Amino acid sequence: MIVKPLAKAENDGDHIYAVVKGTAVGHGGTGLSLTAPSAKGMADVMKKAYNRAEVDARTIQYVEAHGISATTPDAIEIDAIQEAYLECADHKEIKISGFQCKISAIKPVLGHAEFASGMAIITKAVKALQNRVIPGIPGFEKLNDEITLDTQHFDISAENKPWIPIKDDAGKS
Repeated sequence: MIVKPLAKAENDGDHIYAVVKGTAVGHGGTGLSLTAPSAKGMADVMKKAYNRAEVDARTIQYVEAHGISATTPDAIEIDAIQEAYLECADHKEIKISGFQCKISAIKPVLGHAEFASGMAIITKAVKALQNRVIPGIPGFEKLNDEITLDTQHFDISAENKPWIPIKDDAGKS
């Protein structure tokens, strides 16, 4: 995988699989430990990325979670994902009938790759875009009891599902 500025990739005639519109970083230091991350810190990083990308959170159809398969940190992460989404969506109504943002995670399959985890996650997301499939979580059976999922806006992607892009009023996806 080669990551470079969009204009350079276009100028070089590269095949472009995906465009990263906004990023934010928040790794360690603010939580109690790897297994007790800071919900506020996680939500703040997600909100920063949404804002930098200038993306309406209501159009996000898929989130790749860190998902370490541990009760407390997974619950904290889901809370942070929901908080960031709802704040960035400004609690506006979603106009798409039955719309839910699907949440998936590669960690239960891959394990803790630490340095390689970001590359694995972005590769999975790019392949999902390319194949128009929201990937499921292999082996997922039951939601952790500590997670309170806002099922109006979110669903855990337990199995692969077709990814049907939403379109704006001009018909652009």
